[in-house]
Amino acid sequence: MLDLPSLVAPAREAARRARERGGRRRESVVAALAASAPDDEARFTERVRTSRTGWLAAHPLDGGAPGRVFGPPAGDVLPYAVVATDGSQVAPDPRSEGDFGCVLVHVGRVFLTYGDGAPRPRLDARAEVLVSDEDHEGNGEEGGGPNRTIGLLRFAREMRELEGLITEAAGAPERPAVALTDGSLIAWQLEDETGEDPAKREAMGALLLTLSAAQAARVPLAGYVSGPGSRDVINSLRIGALCPVEPTADCRRCPHPADALPCAPVRAATDAMLFSALLPCPGDRSPVFTSRGQATGFSRVLKMYGDAHWVAFFYLNAGPEVARVEVPLWVAEDAGLLNRVHAVCFDQARKGRGYPVALAEAHERAVVRAADRQAFLNLLTRELVRGGAPAGEAVAPTRKAVAKRVRGV
Repeated sequence: MLDLPSLVAPAREAARRARERGGRRRESVVAALAASAPDDEARFTERVRTSRTGWLAAHPLDGGAPGRVFGPPAGDVLPYAVVATDGSQVAPDPRSEGDFGCVLVHVGRVFLTYGDGAPRPRLDARAEVLVSDEDHEGNGEEGGGPNRTIGLLRFAREMRELEGLITEAAGAPERPAVALTDGSLIAWQLEDETGEDPAKREAMGALLLTLSAAQAARVPLAGYVSGPGSRDVINSLRIGALCPVEPTADCRRCPHPADALPCAPVRAATDAMLFSALLPCPGDRSPVFTSRGQATGFSRVLKMYGDAHWVAFFYLNAGPEVARVEVPLWVAEDAGLLNRVHAVCFDQARKGRGYPVALAEAHERAVVRAADRQAFLNLLTRELVRGGAPAGEAVAPTRKAVAKRVRGV
């Protein structure tokens, strides 16, 4: 048990130092941006595009300055609709509960409408029991195995449910809709080097179908990233503003010593630190950025999105924090759809005390509480025994599991 009173002073000192360190980093990145203020924005963008790095670097989609601020769209955001899904899973731990060979996938669904005469919100969830399939157990790659595969199958079902909600929302054009997902719209986990992973193929197929359905219905789909740790814009400053190498940066053959890098002042900063200083008012957003890695083959998974669905992003002052909002290119290049995403995300964040209420409710509906989890496991055990499986083989716990439940002292 922790001796909390003895930790008060060290915790206070650690918090003070963390605040000071964060403040210094914000000051350094803002100073770097101010110092860069390129007279030739096209040249800045070209340096970012043509640099040779091992990490993503972003440039404004319209080629303008990265420090511009866009206020909330004019006019009332109402009426509108917002749809969202989120998922969870219950998989018995074979080390303590036995190997049942199946898993529960639970997807929360939210359909909210706002404005005069808006129907009541619809909040529900759908559960599905999946039986382990040898065809979905991965190909032995690092990070593979049943848990990874279950996560991919859950993601596919989240996308399918969201596709249905998007189609339904498009049927009421008098309430312009936005579809939200929790986290990045770039599904890095779907990288499939061999092309032989069926779970990844299924998940990627579901994502692309949802994106295509959203595009056809003109319902913008956005990924909302709370507390982003991305450095795409910071990296562009390192390349386009701080690096003196001409004609462009080649970070793999940097001529500067490691302890005297020209880009060192901002290397540890994040985009969120930068835009927490640049976006002064709640509701303000940054320019829309795209990462050059999408055009140069940084990742195979990005190529699978195709031209229309390439992911762009902007940063939003959501009030308590700066969030990253990702959208497909067809949304980023349509001023009306982009403004809708901007306005709805900010309004949802206000209603949710800093985080979109639709995503919070989707998560709440998806969560399987401890009592329900145990009831599900008991149901599995009962059905296995009823079918002739020895109860001891189905659920015998390890001694470690028993020790965690029963104290010896």
